[in-house]
Amino acid sequence: MNLKPLLFLAGLVMLTCQGFAQAVTQDCIGAIPICQPIYVQNVASPGSGNVQDITATNQDCLLGNEHLTTWYIINIVQSGTLVFTLTPASQTDYDFAVWNVTPNGCGQSVCDIVHNNLPVRCNYAGTGSGILTGLSTTATQPSLGAGGPGFSSAINAVAGESYVIVIDNYSQSNVGYTLDFSASTTSITDTVPPVFSDVRTRCGYSGDNLIVTMKEPVKCGSIAANGSDFTVTSSAGVNYPVLEATSQNCVAGGAFSNVLNLHMTSALPAGTYTLHAQTGTDGNTLSDNCGNFQASTDAINFTLAPPPSPIQIIKMDTPACKKARIVLNRPVKCSTVAADGSDFQITGPSFVHVSSAMPIGCKTVPFICGSTIDLTDTIDIEFDKSIPVAGTYSISVIWGTDGNPISDTCDASVAGTFNWTVSDQGYIDAQAAPELLCYPGYAGLNSTISIAGPPPAINCGANNTPCTNPAPPVTVGNSAATGTTTNTPLYGAVSDSRTQMLFTAAQLRAAGLKSGTITQIGLNVTTKNSTAPYNNFTVKLKCTHTAALTNDFEPGASIVYGPASFTSVAGQNTVTLDYNYDWNDSMNLLVEICYHNNSATLNDAIQTTANVMTGAVLHNHQSSSNGCSLAANTSSYPVSADRPNITFTECAPTSGAHTFLWTPTLFVGDSSAQNTTAYVPSTTTYKLQIMDSNFCYRRDTAKVTVSVRNPSLLPNRDTAICGGDSVQLHAAGGVSYNWYPATGLSCTNCTDPVARPTQTITYHAVIFDKYGCSDTLNKKITVHPLPVITVSADTTILYGQSVTMNALVTGGIYYLWNPVAGLNDPNIANPTATPQVTTSYTLLAIDTNQCRQQDSVKITVQTNIPVTIPSAFTPNGDGKNDLFRPANMGFQKLIEFRVFNRWGQEVFNTNDNNSGWDGTFHGKAQDVGVYNYIIRLAWPDGRQDTYKGDVTLMR
Repeated sequence: MNLKPLLFLAGLVMLTCQGFAQAVTQDCIGAIPICQPIYVQNVASPGSGNVQDITATNQDCLLGNEHLTTWYIINIVQSGTLVFTLTPASQTDYDFAVWNVTPNGCGQSVCDIVHNNLPVRCNYAGTGSGILTGLSTTATQPSLGAGGPGFSSAINAVAGESYVIVIDNYSQSNVGYTLDFSASTTSITDTVPPVFSDVRTRCGYSGDNLIVTMKEPVKCGSIAANGSDFTVTSSAGVNYPVLEATSQNCVAGGAFSNVLNLHMTSALPAGTYTLHAQTGTDGNTLSDNCGNFQASTDAINFTLAPPPSPIQIIKMDTPACKKARIVLNRPVKCSTVAADGSDFQITGPSFVHVSSAMPIGCKTVPFICGSTIDLTDTIDIEFDKSIPVAGTYSISVIWGTDGNPISDTCDASVAGTFNWTVSDQGYIDAQAAPELLCYPGYAGLNSTISIAGPPPAINCGANNTPCTNPAPPVTVGNSAATGTTTNTPLYGAVSDSRTQMLFTAAQLRAAGLKSGTITQIGLNVTTKNSTAPYNNFTVKLKCTHTAALTNDFEPGASIVYGPASFTSVAGQNTVTLDYNYDWNDSMNLLVEICYHNNSATLNDAIQTTANVMTGAVLHNHQSSSNGCSLAANTSSYPVSADRPNITFTECAPTSGAHTFLWTPTLFVGDSSAQNTTAYVPSTTTYKLQIMDSNFCYRRDTAKVTVSVRNPSLLPNRDTAICGGDSVQLHAAGGVSYNWYPATGLSCTNCTDPVARPTQTITYHAVIFDKYGCSDTLNKKITVHPLPVITVSADTTILYGQSVTMNALVTGGIYYLWNPVAGLNDPNIANPTATPQVTTSYTLLAIDTNQCRQQDSVKITVQTNIPVTIPSAFTPNGDGKNDLFRPANMGFQKLIEFRVFNRWGQEVFNTNDNNSGWDGTFHGKAQDVGVYNYIIRLAWPDGRQDTYKGDVTLMR
């Protein structure tokens, strides 16, 4: 709608607005809404609010601090040309700027239009006090500095857009003014109620927070905090209550907002929904800045996608013993990676933590509200030490010291853990010679290595060591970065320049630089503007623990090149250092470039990576002193986060010598030698440890077995036997046996041979264990000869007779005849034997060695000889047949022997076997004649025989 027909209302409007246009102190988020073509500000703002909305990134022609600023917001109801005139009430100097804040408003976030964009119009062109300023269709320049026209060009506004205007009183006077939009062909007279413009979650998938965008700002005071101005229904008709409604602008103290956050009672699942407006518990719907209320029938549909799979670590480049490269399944924000590695936690058999982390290959991609963000799916990490114990380790992402976990653009953090195995096997072979010792002794410990050792440890500093094996150059910085003529170490516009550039160890490592010797340094001149050489050109290097450059140059850098005359060329400019410089991969590196010309030339544009780190570059450019002696001048040349790319060339790192460690070290000749000798007292497994070029421990073992044996031989002591005897031998403590000599042994390869030697002998038992180790035990067996016995020959006696047995014994001292029946003494060599039956007597003789010998003698006792009774006898004293008695009687017992004369008179009576009748009676010789006798004999078996008869006595 054209505003010109409304001019007749100007006076009324001015009167109406003057009542509300009192002096206030506010910021962009509290901008005063203007809903009519003419607005009168009686008194200018007394200050500049609580927030410095005009900053170095968006100041354009206003160039800095705010001065008695007042903010206004207008909504475009009808498309057309937007112009206005600012008329001060008296002589004073007003400036202004205009921002298009559609649709995100003035809030202090990444979406803020004011904080992140230059104004669409800007003017501080007034050269005197009290001049008119504003927008005009006749002006041609959108932004005007000092000395220019008072008006900037008009804005072609589109219905639905919102603009904020800041009025800045440069003369710092609070004189009022009038804003007149009457000449505009667009309309700012807003009678249209606010409506929904867009609904989504931050990342488009299911969640419990909805971001609602209105087509125009709504008053913060019309938003019910409990979310009752809204309701959400699914396509199936299910109602989802809203728990609360907030706005960043409102929370920050603003009066209006285009964007609202609705917090649901629970996460909305994937699906299609409708957001409905309704009258809240505060008694109204949402209201715009001009008092129009949203219709309760307003609604908007939106769709939520299923959430993506969690961010996970899908790969870790191995061997991950000291450092590793982590790969994620989707990109994360580079800014969420804490440089100190505190985002990562490692668990496993040994304690180790991540000491540094560096996102690799960060790519700048569009983000919300026209901003950009750096993303990567690759992160290099380094541990505080090489993992000492092999095994399975897990890495997970936690909240780091930077106050956040590693997350993507939707603040989804890395979930779960990633497991990897650290092995200490391979590339090393340890051997022992010999591997078996039968007794404690010495063994050689030897090893072969088939992998390079770790790079040698070096200290930072200049050296004169020549390089014969340069490695490929490494550029630290974004290879796609553009050149700049402002932040350049070749600032030829002045005759003297000094620039220091700081590179962190993590950045150098991430770019591929390794611990080694730097031999060349290069700069990429994207545009050569200089027309003269740089004289006294000097390059310095310094290893430092400084994390950021601050307000002055850091002293102590070493000259590695120059002073020289250096002429730049377009493209890569590389200088070979006069003094090579050692850099270890744990310290930051400071690069300083300075020169002193006789006269100025032009700046060379150097490829520069933006926003590398806080305090990346500090420089000073003057024409007053030697450039290398300049001090920092931070007011003119502040510390910058943008840093020129530097290309470093190193000597290819050589593999260092291995450090050997044999354990246990006890009795090892040199435990740090590759090959050594050890005294091995018992079975021992020796472990050899080295570190390879990836700082991984490699280990192998060599076992020396010392046989432990407990051989034994029974009998426990040397023994003695008697000739002809045997002894049981027993060997134990082995797995096989060998006996020698074989003489008298029942077996020679058994454990229990029976020994029957015929003479004194020593037997040897060789006892072998499972390793073939042997012990030889000896056993002497003394063989004592048996006693020599000679006994009398066998003999025969009559029953009742006795006989003396005579034995000749050599060496015997003890005697024993058996049986003892019939012997007068069984323990003498010549006992008298009176056996009643035929008996074999055995003599056992025992000598001083307890050896025994025996022999036998048989005594036959005759018991079956018939008794002869003579029929006549002649007792004439001639010694022949003088007695009458039974003949051949020996073993019989005479029981009764009586003789009678012819008258029956008994003339003789006896029971003595040796007695007989001599032919007398009472001493008187009897007559020749026949006499009668009775003889009764008893036998050994108890029977009795009786003999009766007559005998003739003859003279």
